Amino acid sequence: MPKSRLRKWILRILFILISLILLFFLVFIPLFVTHFMTHAGSRPMDLRITTTPQDLGAPFQDIIFPSKTPDVHDSLQISAWYMPHENPKGLIIYSHGLFRSRQEVLQRAVDLWHSGYAGLLLDFRRHGKSGDGKTSMGYLERQDVLGAIAYAKDSLNLQIPIVTYGVSMGAAATLLANSESTQVDAIIIDSSFRSFDHTVSHHLKLWLGWPRFPIGSIITVLAKWRIGFTDEQFDMRVAIDKIGARPIFVIAGEADTRMPPEIAEELYSHCQGEKQLYIVPDARHGRAYEVDPTGFVERVDRFLTRVTKLPANNSSTGM
Repeated sequence: MPKSRLRKWILRILFILISLILLFFLVFIPLFVTHFMTHAGSRPMDLRITTTPQDLGAPFQDIIFPSKTPDVHDSLQISAWYMPHENPKGLIIYSHGLFRSRQEVLQRAVDLWHSGYAGLLLDFRRHGKSGDGKTSMGYLERQDVLGAIAYAKDSLNLQIPIVTYGVSMGAAATLLANSESTQVDAIIIDSSFRSFDHTVSHHLKLWLGWPRFPIGSIITVLAKWRIGFTDEQFDMRVAIDKIGARPIFVIAGEADTRMPPEIAEELYSHCQGEKQLYIVPDARHGRAYEVDPTGFVERVDRFLTRVTKLPANNSSTGM
């Protein structure tokens, strides 16, 4: 075979290989990641857990309520537990993280129930026992939190302070929900990310050592298209700015490499009203409670007692 012809074949093969590599990294990976992101659900080990609040000494009721979606014909149903209290200081709505379920926050909810707080523990869409909606790392899940707030106000008809607590994805959903609702008296966020774009970029660098451009940029563009949000709509700093002067308790793990304490400090700096920052030594992502359960519950109780001006014995009922 003539050298000129051999050179052409080599160039063609190289072109095909380079094209396939680019196709894999710039098309297949972003499509796979965003498909996985919008179809994520509870991990199998969480689905196998059958513990209920009653097993831990707290009463509960199984409840179902609709996610508060813009489409009134959307019948996405959210499954949850309601833990009533005879003499509640307030009601805390608990939101779990991605791939988890209400089981993630069950023990801390029971501990806070013993401290006087009724609880509402929800399974996000496509997680636990809730309906199969599109997942989104917090943006669409904010509608599930809004549904829980509406249920607490309209169906439970509670005349006590309402608090929202969220961990990781649940923290993001909690902030976004409260940027659209003024019905919550205090907010607790645990291991929140800063924004969708930042967390994609951060995890690409953390896990793979890759820069944001070009793969991270493509993932962000595809996610915006699949889910339907803008940079501003999925930024926790913007959400906190909209929340205004309502009390916010910001929690982070000192050893969290996924959502490091610097993010919590930045979010804390945006809080405009009563606020507290709690960085737990040696705690990894979402593990602040597990590292120091007693300190966690005591700090949450003190914060809520202070910011909601609760009397020592509240006469309202949560039954």
